[in-house]
This record gives sequence, C-alpha cells and structure tokens, in this order.
Amino acid sequence: MASINTKLPEFMTAAQVAEWRGVSKQTISNWVKAGRFNAHHQQNGSRVSLYKVAELQEVLDGISAPGADPTEVPNLNDERAMHEQAKRKKAELDLAARAAELLDAKEVQDTWVSVATTTRQRVLGCIPSISAQLAATDSQHEVTQLLERALRDALTMTTADIMETE
Repeated sequence: MASINTKLPEFMTAAQVAEWRGVSKQTISNWVKAGRFNAHHQQNGSRVSLYKVAELQEVLDGISAPGADPTEVPNLNDERAMHEQAKRKKAELDLAARAAELLDAKEVQDTWVSVATTTRQRVLGCIPSISAQLAATDSQHEVTQLLERALRDALTMTTADIMETE
C-alpha cells in the first residue's frame, strides 16, 4: 500500500493552489493583483506563474481569524459586504453631523461638567442659607423639612437653568 505524501511542494501553479485552497484560479489571480502575495516565474518570459507555498501559508494564515481553520480562505464577498456596510454607516453619520443631529462629545462633556458644578455649588450653599433657621429649630422633623425645601429649591433652579439653555 502506497503512503500518501502530505508534505507540500515548495512551489505550486495557480491551479494547484486553487485546488489546495478550494478556490478558483481567478481568485488566486485576484489575490496576486491585490498584492497579497507574489507570483514567481520559472524563467524569463514564462507565462506559467508559480507560487511559493511557504509565502502562501504565511499570508493566508495571517488572514484567518484567531481560532479559525487556517486552511479556510477569507470570503471576499463577505469582506466587500462588510466594507460597504461600514461605508454606509459612515455616510449616515456624516449626514447626521451635517444635519446637526449629532453633538460634539467635548461640548456635551463641558455642558455636563458645568451643570454638575452649578448643582454642587447650589446644594452646598443650602446649609449656609438656612443655618440661622436650623439653629433656631429643636425639632428633627423641622430640620428635615428645611433641608428638603432648600435642596428642592436649589435643584429646581438648576433644572430651570438647563431648560433655558436648550
């Protein structure tokens, strides 16, 4: 019984590569045109292209996703579809930005920092503004009511300021 030689040759023709990778010869030609790897010729002027197997394995294994079958060839149609989808999404974002539907992230961050700072100042200012009333009150219930009213007023003023700026 003859043993099967599983060792790959050093060079292969386009037909051999296509059969090995399960693609057409045109796909191999497209990969060469796309610059994924180079075709080598036996002699000057020869029309027969040979492909170095070690180079093919390195390039095609690098294309495969981690954990994927290294013999699996990337589907160029899927790649094109993903590229078109990304271009479409970018165009939608550009259109939304031109239509002023999107806000600048830095501007939003600056606005919220301003709101937070104002809110903090107003809340911290509640105690000094009602300190005389607090000192004159013996009832915990009255203290709670004074604090709640002062905080509610401070937050209501902050909300009104936000609504005015919109």
